[in-house]
Parts: sequence; structure tokens; C-alpha cells
Amino acid sequence: MITNLTESMNNLGSRLEKRMSEIEGNVEKRLTVKFNTVINDRVKGEVAKLKAEITTEVSEYKDKVETLEKSYAEIVTSKCDRTDQKQNLNIIVKNLPVEQRENTDKTFLKSKVAALIKDGLKLANVSVKDVVRKQTYSGSNKPGIVVIGIESLEQKKLVLKSKKVLMNSAKYSRVYIENDIPYEQRINNINNRTILRALGKDNDFIVKSGRIVKKQSNNTSINDVNTPQRTDDQMKARRENRNDMDTPLEKRQILRKYF
Repeated sequence: MITNLTESMNNLGSRLEKRMSEIEGNVEKRLTVKFNTVINDRVKGEVAKLKAEITTEVSEYKDKVETLEKSYAEIVTSKCDRTDQKQNLNIIVKNLPVEQRENTDKTFLKSKVAALIKDGLKLANVSVKDVVRKQTYSGSNKPGIVVIGIESLEQKKLVLKSKKVLMNSAKYSRVYIENDIPYEQRINNINNRTILRALGKDNDFIVKSGRIVKKQSNNTSINDVNTPQRTDDQMKARRENRNDMDTPLEKRQILRKYF
């Protein structure tokens, strides 16, 4: 009887131990699953929140960049438009004789320019907005250049297209009409011509629209003088006019007084 009781107690202890082990294992598994679920949910929530914040910031920066690009483009376009409008309506007249009445009568020079356009160029429908005589540099016996503002771009093109007829005019044969070239391009042209003369290539190449190009027969441009087909005296006067501008000091003086 004692033996049976002992075996019963041992069996009971074994079953209790097995059951406790099963309970501990189940609890551990359930806790692990629960912890994993909580951690995953927390991580997913934080990641989603961070992504939303980054997306918002990126969108804000993108809007700012697009606004800056648009503003910059508008500023550049506006500046270019103003520069073009200011430059493109001007022409330059060289060797137009100076008269004393220009100092006392403010309308006299404008009348002279109007006569040049009407009688010299044979153009009746070109309007002159304003004229300015620039001072020549000290020691020069040549008249200062005259800057003329034309009413419209179409009229300016017409003047430049007709300038070659001046060579057949007894009164204006030594007067030259040129396009008003921007300051940066004039400096570039002067440098290019100096290089060509230094290399001895000024008879083979010319400076045209800011570039050095090979000289061709009957080559004309709105930046050239009235015509390449001039008399010997006229070509000599033109060369003397260019030689007067060879020295850097005189170039600087001309540029300072022009501006």
C-alpha cells in the first residue's frame, strides 16, 4: 500500500512538472508574439511619421526653388529686354562737321541730323527722337561722334541699309554711319583688331559681330562703315581714323567720354 502511494505521488509530481513546463512555454511564446507586435506597430508608426515630415519638407524646398528660378528668369529677361530696347534704337554718325550754332541752339544738331537722313540717305519717313554730340579727346581735330536715337527698330534698319548711298553724296561722302554696338562688344572688337594687327593678319581677317572671320570680297555688315568700295582718299581717311585709336590711352579716353 505504501508502495502504491509512493508511485502515485511520483506520477502526480511528474504530471505537475510537465504541465508547468507547458504553461511556461506557452506564456513565453505569447509574450514574444505580443512584444514583437507592439514593437513592429511602434516602428511602423514612427517610420510613417518620419516619411510624412520628409515629404512635406521636400515639397516646401521644391516650391522655393521653383519660385527662385522663376524670379531669376524674369529678372534676367526684363534686364535683357531693357538693354536691347536701349541699345537697338541708336546709331552712330562719324565725321559730321561741328558748327558753332550747336552750342547756342539746342535744336540745330537735330535739324542737321534730319537733313542728313532726308537729303543724304533719301529717307523721308524716319523720325529722330534725340541726338547727342560726344566730346572728342584732347588734341584731335576730328568732330565728335553723334549718337542718334531712332523712333523704331524698323526705321533704324532702314537707315543702316541705306547708309552706303552717302559715298555718292558731295556733301556727306566723308560721313560714316554705324550701328551702336554695346560696350562689351566694342571692347572685344578693339582687342580682336589689335591681335590681328600684331599678327599681321588684318588684311586677311576682319572683326564682325564680335568674331574674327576671314575677309571676303564684297563683305558688308550693319557694323561696317557705309561701304567697302570707297575712293583712295576716303580709304586713307578711314585708316587715319583707325590709327588715331591705336594707343591704349586714347582708347580709354574715347571710351570714358563716350560713356
